[in-house]
Amino acid sequence: MSEGFYLEAIVLVDSLITDRLNVIAHYSAEVKVQVKGVNNGVRNLTNAQVKIFDSGLIEETLIWGKSRNAAVHGFSKLGEYEDLGWNQRINKSKCSAEDGLKLAKRWLAEAKKHRI
Repeated sequence: MSEGFYLEAIVLVDSLITDRLNVIAHYSAEVKVQVKGVNNGVRNLTNAQVKIFDSGLIEETLIWGKSRNAAVHGFSKLGEYEDLGWNQRINKSKCSAEDGLKLAKRWLAEAKKHRI
């Protein structure tokens, strides 16, 4: 991120979070839970009634998922960052990358609290 590779950072953070969701699903769900990405995984863990010890993590992750999608698609789809200039788009992506990194660290800590 320090070099300005925000989109790449977002994709890596997404992968880290998805991996931790898979670990939590594997060890803590009473039923088989499929994780096909961050938003899908969070919803499926919730539906499977897997306890998440970090309060607010589910909601904040779903909000970040929207930010992540906007950042990733904001450079190619006209509607995502409509009326924003290039620097503003980059700044939004930077914020999404930073927020995602914080969430990834929280999901790493969360995974340690489950039946691993």
